[in-house]
Amino acid sequence: EALAQMGPGATDALINLVKDPNKTPYVRKKATQGLGTIGKPARKALNPLTDVVTGKIKTPKAKAKGKDLNAEDIRPDAATALATAKQRGSDAMS
Repeated sequence: EALAQMGPGATDALINLVKDPNKTPYVRKKATQGLGTIGKPARKALNPLTDVVTGKIKTPKAKAKGKDLNAEDIRPDAATALATAKQRGSDAMS
């Protein structure tokens, strides 16, 4: 969350968190949410976010706060961040 508050300068760090299979699903979920918050400046995250949504980037199962977290838990956030980055960045990608 702190990285997302830093704005566009945190995009690379957030992308690295999303792509790192050694990070917990919770951390990766927060990173995808942060990319969605950044919006248009995070459009370089389109490929990694797409890879999360399609399952090319997976997350090993982990336990957190009594709930099983796995790749399925971060996909909705990745899809939302992807849509936000695409929507806000559509004129830049045209």
